[in-house]
Amino acid sequence: MRLNIPNSVTSIGACAFMFCSGLQNVELSNAITKIENNTFNGCKELTDIEIPNSVTEIGLGAFVGCSSLTSVEIPNTVKVIENYAFKDCSGIKDFRIADGPDEIELGHYIISVYDPTIENLYMGRNFSSESPFNCLFNSIIIGNSVTDIPNNAFYGTGTVNLNLGSSLKTIGENAFKYCGISELVLPPDLETIGENAFAGNDIKKIAIGSKMTEIGNKAFDGSVSLEGVSVAALTPPAATDSTFSNYDCPLLVSPGSESAYLNAASCWNRFKTQAMVVPEKVEIEGQTDLTLEPGDTIRLAASIYPSNVTLPYIFWRSTNPAFATVDNNGNVTRTAEAENSGEQIHISAQGDSDSDDTQTNQCTIIAETLYADAPIAEITIKDPSSAVTDIATDGGFERPNDVYNLQGVCLKRNATQDDVDALAPGLYIIGGKKVLVK
Repeated sequence: MRLNIPNSVTSIGACAFMFCSGLQNVELSNAITKIENNTFNGCKELTDIEIPNSVTEIGLGAFVGCSSLTSVEIPNTVKVIENYAFKDCSGIKDFRIADGPDEIELGHYIISVYDPTIENLYMGRNFSSESPFNCLFNSIIIGNSVTDIPNNAFYGTGTVNLNLGSSLKTIGENAFKYCGISELVLPPDLETIGENAFAGNDIKKIAIGSKMTEIGNKAFDGSVSLEGVSVAALTPPAATDSTFSNYDCPLLVSPGSESAYLNAASCWNRFKTQAMVVPEKVEIEGQTDLTLEPGDTIRLAASIYPSNVTLPYIFWRSTNPAFATVDNNGNVTRTAEAENSGEQIHISAQGDSDSDDTQTNQCTIIAETLYADAPIAEITIKDPSSAVTDIATDGGFERPNDVYNLQGVCLKRNATQDDVDALAPGLYIIGGKKVLVK
């Protein structure tokens, strides 16, 4: 059975569809602001529900026992998910909390499933809670909008694969204790790690970025099979002799900082210190000046040179997420219409950005590494209409058949039809108009 709730409905009472065993699909009204307590409790055949952007709160036990749900997406408008909202939803494979700038309040055990393991969790926002999950995850991805992970956030979730976003600054106490992590790459902006944050994991390799300042007691306790630790911070982070439980492995540090680690008061002087290979260049693969329509997505890639750098990890970030976002894998998505479409956007292909990204129709996507004072790479993202307007106001169309690319470079003066036919497929400006050549 499919249920369509029209937009004229502004609220649905608690327990409204409780134990409706035949309910399979629900389309909610775009005027509803809260999914009330136990609204869909016991709807075992419910396979599909889209939570509209009007919803700001999901109530206590709202989807308890909805065992046929396989994926859940929480929009970035939701501010609160109350206790046990998705308890006993044993069919869930993917649970996603969408990217957003505002913190979301997660209640106690919003997901409580003992078996089977949930494949993927995506956390796109900061969240407040110390025990939101009572389940096992195979993979956890922390999005690039998240800056802080609270105490006990993923305690005992059995996570095997962990991907941390580029904006993360703090990881709380016990945050990933007793998971199944075997290799750990900590992002470049991370500054502090709490006590026991990764205790109980037998981690073999740990990579730590250049901004790390403090690592708590027993943060990596239990990693008895540790094969190596790499630290890009030029100054040794504060740590204790109990931060690690195995020191019989190499410690790789930035060239020139070896003596600082060898002479550290505790912890670091117990390792076998070596110098890392550092990057000389980060280079974007393909174009570094791109135009995207709202909703368009493109995958970026970058390479670090030389190829034998110790830490070959690329992290992505956007300087203006209101215009375009980028995920941990370099997937860029246009998120809004450009309002100032007449303004040209220019970002250099390499080096520090001097662009003004306060305007809504521009964005810089930055590819960076874990190293201190290392090179970065940058990509221009702009709205196609801004490029067209700039060319038109440049006075460049003195002849009606002049051909320009979208960056304003004249490719052919007084072009003939044969010249146009010979152009590579793509968008061009001919006679002041955008023309698609196939």
